[in-house]
Amino acid sequence: MRDAIGSFPQKKNTDKQLDAINSLERMVAAALTAYSALDSQLHITDRELELKKISDEELKLREQDKLMKDKGRVIAYSVYVGSVIGLKTLEDKAMVDITDNSRVISFNFRRPLYDAIGDSLRGLYLMLLQNKEQIKNTDEDKMMTILSSFYKTMINSAEIYKDQFLALARKEDLTTKFKIDEITFDGYSYSSFKIMRPAELMDSAKLDYVIGFDKVKEMAREMIGNLGGLRKKNNEWINPRLPFSHSAFVVSKPGEGKTFLAHATANEFLEFCSKRDIPARVIILRPTDYGTAYQFESAKNLQRWIEDEIVGWNGAVMVYTPDFDTYLVSRESPHTTNEQKQVQNIMFGIFDGTLGKKNGKWFWWADANFLPEDAAAYSRLKENMWEGEGVKSGEGVVKLFRDIKLRDYKDYISSITEKQWEEFGKLCYEEYGMNGRAVDHISTNAIKRIRPMRSELPEKYYDPDTTLEECLEMERKHSKPLSYEDIRGIAGHYFKEEKDVMDRQRQEEHKSNVEYILRNRGAQADADAIMGLSSIPGEEPRGFYERMKQKLGKGKKKDG
Repeated sequence: MRDAIGSFPQKKNTDKQLDAINSLERMVAAALTAYSALDSQLHITDRELELKKISDEELKLREQDKLMKDKGRVIAYSVYVGSVIGLKTLEDKAMVDITDNSRVISFNFRRPLYDAIGDSLRGLYLMLLQNKEQIKNTDEDKMMTILSSFYKTMINSAEIYKDQFLALARKEDLTTKFKIDEITFDGYSYSSFKIMRPAELMDSAKLDYVIGFDKVKEMAREMIGNLGGLRKKNNEWINPRLPFSHSAFVVSKPGEGKTFLAHATANEFLEFCSKRDIPARVIILRPTDYGTAYQFESAKNLQRWIEDEIVGWNGAVMVYTPDFDTYLVSRESPHTTNEQKQVQNIMFGIFDGTLGKKNGKWFWWADANFLPEDAAAYSRLKENMWEGEGVKSGEGVVKLFRDIKLRDYKDYISSITEKQWEEFGKLCYEEYGMNGRAVDHISTNAIKRIRPMRSELPEKYYDPDTTLEECLEMERKHSKPLSYEDIRGIAGHYFKEEKDVMDRQRQEEHKSNVEYILRNRGAQADADAIMGLSSIPGEEPRGFYERMKQKLGKGKKKDG
């Protein structure tokens, strides 16, 4: 396969050549997987071995004929499965969608699977060689089209045996429903969808666990429902729920839980689409990624990437950009280049609706700690701007701490009464002023106190033969309950640490302000000396220009 694709007169393997190689390899792997699954049910290999032991020639011929028919139908179906996988791998790559019926490759379904696929690939190889000069003089899209036609020819050839295979499956009670890659097969029908989930997405984040942000959560679920309305028609996803907004800009104070909210929205979006077999992907795109991870060396490249990977993706897409305010600040920097400003204008175009085809297949979510001070930026974002607040009361603290963060450890805090929980919530919110991030921190510390330390676990825990269930049982056995005094102490310790940090920050800020004032006073004294001016003891401090005016006025008067 690699020799066939590599035979094109190119200096090096291009992305499309590698796509073609990958497609062919996945086709063969899928066909062999399907064949193996069916072989294990029909015992084809075992029957072949038994056939050799039969001495009666007439019986041997009958069994051989039956075996070859069964085997041929299974091979045909396996090739169908493999060709569907191969075609699906290419469907977004081939620029031209054609089936050239004149290019029919002979396929002997009664031969061993390896030989059958090998012959077909050799036929494809010869076809590619015959068209080598033509491909050289045009482009690699022709290669992708030929490969796509090859798969379609294989699928059409395999479907000739559809009725025979389904009859065999009913007779032998074969299980023909299985999943390979993102495609679920059920006989000669299949459904395909893919869920692309970024590794950094928090698994535990759910919208039901988000405290506060009531209006924003309503908007998030409406957005999920909008994208979940996609329906497939002629291999294209169409959204009957159009028109609707394709972006949201969420603003709240630091530590309120914006990141958790966005991750929870992304998780619910993927789950919603997965249940409905809608291809879905989440992309986390930070402001710093514009020039690094995606190598957007130009605004044009960014726009092309948005059109190809987001607007043009065949499925539902959610893009999340955290800390959007850092991106807004960069607009004010004197060091921002014209190219960067063009990139920023593209991003604003996404949010104000002037860029990006509103096809109902994507949604862009961004959050920030502060509203943009730039009036132009504010006006472009306000249409889709949502302000939210996380923990807003003592009850919110208790719900987040006890009911969500420590939901798996309720047995270890069961001695705390409802009245004590009420006092704890008021203490954290009203006296300590805790937000969602602070509650998350103290809940993590509480869990650490509950769970056993390494020295408290038996050596068997670290034995490689110990099962997961045994480890969990030892964890439960050696975990420690927490009292009301314990959780108050954890919250108080955190508050003291935070207060010390804040005090140090205030001291640093005060020191920085004093140094700034002293530097400016030194600069003022230098200017006074140059201009021949001096401060008069006992007088109120006066501005530089006021004193200059007084000095010049005196001079003029004296000259008179």
